[in-house]
Parts: sequence; C-alpha cells; structure tokens
Amino acid sequence: KVLDATVTGVFHSFSAAEDGTDYGSEIGVSVVRPLSENLGLTFKWASYSADEHATDTTKAWLMLSWQW
Repeated sequence: KVLDATVTGVFHSFSAAEDGTDYGSEIGVSVVRPLSENLGLTFKWASYSADEHATDTTKAWLMLSWQW
C-alpha cells in the first residue's frame, strides 16, 4: 500500500518447456486506487524484452471502474 493505492510489481521469465528456448522476460507494475465507494482507477504498465522470439513491447493501460 502506498497512500490509498495498492501497488504490485511482477516479473516473468518465459522459456519453452520442451527445448528450453528463451522467449524473453517481462516486468510490470499495477497501481489500483479507489476514488470513492463506487469508483476506482487502475494504471498498469508492462515491458516485454524479447530474446529469441517476437519483438520488444511496452504497453500502458489506464482504466476507470464503476461498481454498483
């Protein structure tokens, strides 16, 4: 917890089960913060670093949620 937000960090390493081919790794961060009893704000960021497969990719999401 940071102030009113929940902050989560993750790391993934991807490889093939059969031959051990290294597909790369990904690091990500998620921040979820309530704005009111029914309204919430979520920010997510992830960066994938390709080794022998695919392309390096970085993405960010901003989401507003409503619960009734």
